[in-house]
Amino acid sequence: MDIEKLIEKVYIEVLKRIGRKALLFFSGTPLNVDFILSDLKNIANIYNIYYKSVLSDAAKNVIGKDKISNISDILEEKNEITESIKEADFILVASLTRNTLAKVALGIQDTKVTLGVAEAFMLNKKIIVVKDGADFENQFRISNGMAKNEEYNRMLLNYFKIWESFGATLINSSDLFDTIKSLFDFDFQMRNYRDDIFNDAKLNSNVITLQDLLGMGKAKTIYIKKNAIVTPLANDYIMNNNIRLVREE
Repeated sequence: MDIEKLIEKVYIEVLKRIGRKALLFFSGTPLNVDFILSDLKNIANIYNIYYKSVLSDAAKNVIGKDKISNISDILEEKNEITESIKEADFILVASLTRNTLAKVALGIQDTKVTLGVAEAFMLNKKIIVVKDGADFENQFRISNGMAKNEEYNRMLLNYFKIWESFGATLINSSDLFDTIKSLFDFDFQMRNYRDDIFNDAKLNSNVITLQDLLGMGKAKTIYIKKNAIVTPLANDYIMNNNIRLVREE
């Protein structure tokens, strides 16, 4: 095993223990899934997020476990799902069918996804929902003439409103990156006062991320722990901005 692969393996193990955690739910619609997975991968690299995912049987068929496993562990057991819901920093319903939309709104819990989402609501977790696959206002459905029945659309809208009343944040896939980014940017905004004050800074993190470095403002010398891991994006930022990184003994 070469050094880069070893570092990557260690980084993943550290991330599982101290990184941010998100639980993803996928139901059986492939609409915009490639775009969503690409955004999730980029977000994970920037914000050190470790994903676990729950797939419905339909999602396994129309999306595929291999595609999801490229960015996430996949959970099958009920106790694992419950534990992951409790420890997650946020829940993301990454693909939503109208079937799942209706079932959760009506309190039906007959699949791993509907049961898990209901449990997340009952635990009052932060839940973000990509609504593309169930949305009658989605351009794909409009262009295919599938949004002409106003009463049917009103029914779907009522289901969406029920989800919102439970506490869900409903978004389009195009807003996914910015929505998750906003969850973690508060600390960065609070640290911006450093910009013109410190030439030196110190980070006590075990994993040094791009977000950590951005929070250091204009510091040109940053002290880190002896065995801290520096993520690839953070390392690029250090090189591009001529920052001196000092590992403390």
